[in-house]
This record gives sequence, C-alpha cells and structure tokens, in this order.
Amino acid sequence: MAQAGAATRPSDVALEIEALRTLDDLQATAPQVHQLIDACAGAAGETKTADIDAIDSAASDDRATYMVLLRLREGLISGDDARIEQDEKELSDLEEKSQVNFSPRITGSMPARAAAEKIVRLFSAQQIAALIAQRNEDVSDPTEILVAALSQCRGMKVADFQAFNQDVSDEIADLVAGVGTRPNRSIQVRTAALMRTAFRMQPEDFDAQLPDLQDKAKDLTKVAAGMALRHWVQWEMVQLLSNPQLDLALTERSSWGTQTTSASQESP
Repeated sequence: MAQAGAATRPSDVALEIEALRTLDDLQATAPQVHQLIDACAGAAGETKTADIDAIDSAASDDRATYMVLLRLREGLISGDDARIEQDEKELSDLEEKSQVNFSPRITGSMPARAAAEKIVRLFSAQQIAALIAQRNEDVSDPTEILVAALSQCRGMKVADFQAFNQDVSDEIADLVAGVGTRPNRSIQVRTAALMRTAFRMQPEDFDAQLPDLQDKAKDLTKVAAGMALRHWVQWEMVQLLSNPQLDLALTERSSWGTQTTSASQESP
C-alpha cells in the first residue's frame, strides 16, 4: 500500500507510475533500489504534464481515470502482475477514449545524463534484456525517427516547429552518439538544419526532394544496431533518474519489500 506521504496530484501519480514501471520492467532488486536512492538525489528534471493536471480527481467524469491511476500505482508497488496487466489495459482504453497521454514528458537533467552509463552498469545483462523485451515497441531507431520527423514538421506553426525540432535533434544526437552531459553538438546541429530545410520547402519542392532528404537522414543517423540499442537504454536511465517522483517510488518499493519479508518471516 502507498505510504501516507504518497503523491495525490494526478500528474505526480502518473510520474510515480512511470518510475515504478521502469523498476518493474528491470526487475530491480532491493540492493539496486537502495543504490538508486543515492543516485537520484538532485537529478530531477523538468516535466510537461498539462494534460494530466487537467484531470479533476473530484469530478465524476475524471474520477474513474484517477482511480485507475491509483490502482496501477498500488499494483506496481506490490509487484502484482495480474493487477498491473488489468489496470494497464484499462488505462490504455481511457487514453484512447479521452485522447490524453498519461505518460508525462520528462526533460533529462544534466546530473541524470552524467550518471546514465553508471546506472546502466548497475543492472545485469538479463535485467537490461527484460527491459528491452517489455518495451520492444518503444525502442527508438534514429533513422526512422528522423525520416518520419521530416514529414511530421510540415505545416506546423513556427513556435511548434522550433520546439519539435529541438526535441528531435536532441533525441537523434543521444541515440546516435550516446548520452553525455549534453547532446552531441555536431549531430544536433546537422539534424536541426535538415529539419529546417524540410520545414521551409514549398509543397512541390518537398515532394520532389523527399528521397534526397531521406538519404541525408539515413547518412546522418548511421550507427551500429547494438550501439543504438545501448544508447536507448542509457536514455531510459536518464528518464528514470530525472523523474521527480523517483525518490518516492524507490521508497515505496523498498518499504513494500521490507513489509513482505517481515510477513514471510513471521509466517509459521
């Protein structure tokens, strides 16, 4: 059960769920949880949760959604796989119905980026494989991301494009070059320039030059599959450490493990 100080604001509950999902997918052990408690100190990043914050937990229409979030958090804390599966499906159905994404956007902090590779090495090969297996549909291929972004940016408002371009160029830099204290500047600049070229083209020019733009995107994102996968895992660790609710999630998991251990020792 969640502790008395557990988060109650919908966005905070959603952030804690994100952290708990990663811990669950990694099958994190009690010693690893304790090491992560030390590692996450001062690593929280900024978040974008406006859609989730719009949920009114007291309103009848939103109450069901809020209760699903709370149940899913409890299931992830206790490691109840059947409960997790049921609540994840229900939350997915609600996302589709409401058109609200209940997965908050987290900006990777510099301390988290600096510690990412160290945290990757904290887990065994089997645990990393378990994470990848659970999230195989989310594993990012830099070439696919950039090729798709060239078309996605078309028709955006300038302000929206600038934010989108920053996000894409940062992500491509991290997936191609790996996670450092900051995204690789050279790849970041080249990606942003290619995106601006696509954004500014007239429709007829874009259609004619799309194959050439795609070839340039493929050249820019060349990286061995194994390295791209490792870089993706690094980024998942950045997201975990930057989550402002990670400390609470770790405390919840640690407390539950202590409770279940004590209960088993008291059993006849």
